[in-house]
Amino acid sequence: MILLYRALSFNVVLVIYVALNWLNWEQAGKQALLGTLALLAMSAWTLRHGSETKAGKRWVLVTIMPFLLLMGFHGFLRDFFGVAADDSLVSSAIFGTDRAEALEFLQQYFRSILKHVGVVLVVIILFAWGLRRWPVAGPKHTPEQTIRQGWKTAAVLFALFILVHLNPSMRKQDPLLYFSIRHSKWKAAVESLRQLQTKMAATVADPQLASLHCADENARTLVFALGESVTRLNFSFAGYPRKTTPELDAMGDELIWFSDVVSCDGTTIPALKKILTPATIAQPELWLHKPDVLTMAKKAGYKTFWISNHSTDANGEISIFVSHADQSVLANRGGSRGEGSYDEVVFPALEEALRDPAPRKLIILHLLQAHPAYFYRYPPSFDRFNGVDDAVTRQLKEAGRAFWSVKKRNYYDNALLYTDHILKRSLELCRASRRPVAWLYVPDHGQDVAHYNNFTGHNMRALSQYKIPMIFWRSAEFPAPSVNAVALRQRPYQTDVLDHTLLGLMGISGDYYDSRSDIFSDKFQPSPRIVSGKPYP
Repeated sequence: MILLYRALSFNVVLVIYVALNWLNWEQAGKQALLGTLALLAMSAWTLRHGSETKAGKRWVLVTIMPFLLLMGFHGFLRDFFGVAADDSLVSSAIFGTDRAEALEFLQQYFRSILKHVGVVLVVIILFAWGLRRWPVAGPKHTPEQTIRQGWKTAAVLFALFILVHLNPSMRKQDPLLYFSIRHSKWKAAVESLRQLQTKMAATVADPQLASLHCADENARTLVFALGESVTRLNFSFAGYPRKTTPELDAMGDELIWFSDVVSCDGTTIPALKKILTPATIAQPELWLHKPDVLTMAKKAGYKTFWISNHSTDANGEISIFVSHADQSVLANRGGSRGEGSYDEVVFPALEEALRDPAPRKLIILHLLQAHPAYFYRYPPSFDRFNGVDDAVTRQLKEAGRAFWSVKKRNYYDNALLYTDHILKRSLELCRASRRPVAWLYVPDHGQDVAHYNNFTGHNMRALSQYKIPMIFWRSAEFPAPSVNAVALRQRPYQTDVLDHTLLGLMGISGDYYDSRSDIFSDKFQPSPRIVSGKPYP
């Protein structure tokens, strides 16, 4: 009877998690099977003498705790990010990060994490109380029969628990193996991909790569400002009440603002795999087999630069793209996102790249911008919105937002104000070079900053996570688009095909360029867009 009670207690908790949409049925089923077998096996072992000591009850609690903690981890991911724990972005985020970024994650999502930690702690306390509260009845058989029966039951249950692990999907849900299995898989994947991409960057035998060429001999430079965690919902041009982009707004018609662009993914690494390669939402694995835009540009005669304020660009999958540049500068000298490495640190390297005498250049500028935690992203002089009582503050309060959500919105808008300043300064450097220069700004994805509820951060189910700004500028010497600015602004676009726009701006043609996916081309054709697995309006 006691075994049934314990099994039911554990499974009731899983059912509650499913009811709250913190787990799906598949996750809950696997955890139910593994956790129940482990719990029953240990209980049978500790009860083999017909009664259970305090030490035995502690062993039972220790056995079930990892399963409850893993349940809370899965629930946190699904509740706040809308992703399953087996999603590849989870492994990339966990193992591809550094200590500083992990600390910032804890700061940004402190309350969200505390919520699920608190729930799991309550469950563990209640389970421990139940173990202590209900004593085990004395044996109904002779001591010898009880011991013999207890051994048999424990042996059978332990054997079943081990046999279940022969199924790979079940083995991956064992909390003691969960992270080690995924880390080994992630590490092997990164190494194999690095070797594959390095090989592809060096080869000239690929017939499609060999087809790439420039249509003319004219000099031109493309500066691709690759942003981070910026939603256009908080940009002034999109009707946001706060003047978060005053410097860019002042440039007027010099800039083309695109009003209907959505990101191809809600997190950095999956987004960059599509933005920088022929991979798309429909064919996300193409990045494994096809060259990236840096490799394509080099093949067509461009000198390539990667300038970054991301300390994480030195490792993991992004470092594969970085290694393909002719010159790379990782300007975050602090080695930490939490040490106030503001985006202005990239300017010396950008100036040097713009002065480089190469006639044709691709410069990728990877900025931190509004990556959580937001208050690390700007110097004190841009702390403009903290504590203000303006239209945004009143709207948030009227919508019932908590005070901490209002504070994070203020931090975020401060970061965007600084982003505006950084983008304007990068444009001024481009203008000062007095060369044919085009400048394109696109962030990897957006951000949900209390737009729908109190949540702030990466929210895969929120449209603000995908609605992003895209801005274009060119010098007078750079060829003008064949399509007028009014028509360009209204074109619907998704960034999984941005590689075609980048190639078009560089004047590169060949098998990897499709003018129908180049937003500046007069042959452009809008294609269906997918956001979070659903058709986008």
